[in-house]
Amino acid sequence: MSKLKSQLYIYSLGFVNYALKSIFKKSSSGFERKKILVCHDFLLGDLIMVLDLVKSILKVNEDKDVYVCCKPAYASLLRLLIPEIIPVPVIFRSVESVRVLCSLGPFDEAFIPGNNKFSWVASAARSEKIIALDGWRRAIDNLPVTHLVGNESDNIRSLAEIFSSLLVLDSHSVSNISCSNIEISGEHATSALNNAGLRLQSKYAVLHVGASNRVRFWPKEYWRELAFWIRDKGIEPVLTFGPGEDELISSINFDNEFTAMKSAVSLVDMAIIVYHSSFVCCLDSGVAHLSKFFGKTTFCLFGPGSDIAFGGGARNFHSVVCSEPIWCKNQNTLFGRSYPWLKRCGRNYDSCLQKDGGYSYCMKKLTVDLVQEKIMSVIESDINEFKS
Repeated sequence: MSKLKSQLYIYSLGFVNYALKSIFKKSSSGFERKKILVCHDFLLGDLIMVLDLVKSILKVNEDKDVYVCCKPAYASLLRLLIPEIIPVPVIFRSVESVRVLCSLGPFDEAFIPGNNKFSWVASAARSEKIIALDGWRRAIDNLPVTHLVGNESDNIRSLAEIFSSLLVLDSHSVSNISCSNIEISGEHATSALNNAGLRLQSKYAVLHVGASNRVRFWPKEYWRELAFWIRDKGIEPVLTFGPGEDELISSINFDNEFTAMKSAVSLVDMAIIVYHSSFVCCLDSGVAHLSKFFGKTTFCLFGPGSDIAFGGGARNFHSVVCSEPIWCKNQNTLFGRSYPWLKRCGRNYDSCLQKDGGYSYCMKKLTVDLVQEKIMSVIESDINEFKS
């Protein structure tokens, strides 16, 4: 019922504002923009991938306030990653939460990087210009959109580049936008490590074993073998995980052989632990994109996901993929749009079409040898630096 009330509020207010704009046809010529909204309901990984767009918006709108919608759990992390923005914690199924968002309007521009149904939210928040990607399947969700940007679905590119293409409308260059100059002190690092129950005296590598979808899990015996190998290289492997994954970490580190987080920590603490690591090895998860954002040396294991869409082109980001064709990676849609070049699988474990010993076939095929080869191909020449 709460979700229905929220939807009724969004669509009714959104339609009223859309109708008023259509009737009075307010001109935006000479319109000085002061407030910009980035509206979506992404999970952590997609949220971090949209930050390239956010940084580009900030770069070309230095005197504007940029509001970014996010799940409440992500607000503190956003403040850490890009202090210049204003995070807007919102629960879209809650009419009270949506009402707070709409009260922040009017906005001069609203960017809709994912699902175009959020154009109605932007309209409800009295956004003058609403910019979204073309190719969305439901025409009614394009009704409030004032500027549809060509999706160029045949152009092979990462999801971050797809999101950033929304800014092409203003003829601004969005390439080579560097990461914010984030400086996290050793004091903050010590606090984050203490919160995770970690006591580290040396260089360490983060092995993040969790993912939001079980179909992406890597065999626990693989993690153990990799951790032993990393330790033999003189680097302390640290096993990390997310909320609700305590049993997963216990099954991997059942004998307490390795340094591991004692409990899940806040996203800010997780970010700090990643930031101060020597390198990160992880699954296709929010932590992978967090590490990528920091420019850390990252080794990401792609089974069902697309290494092109979710990892392509990022500095120091290295994808580990199976060379063997996986026939069930046969889906080519992202946020309701088709991309002919895309090969991915968005199924969960129950609907997985190929399983092998309790894991998806595509993840089981990512052998420890394959991961080790990728790591050594990148850091072998720098191994002394990691040990120093």
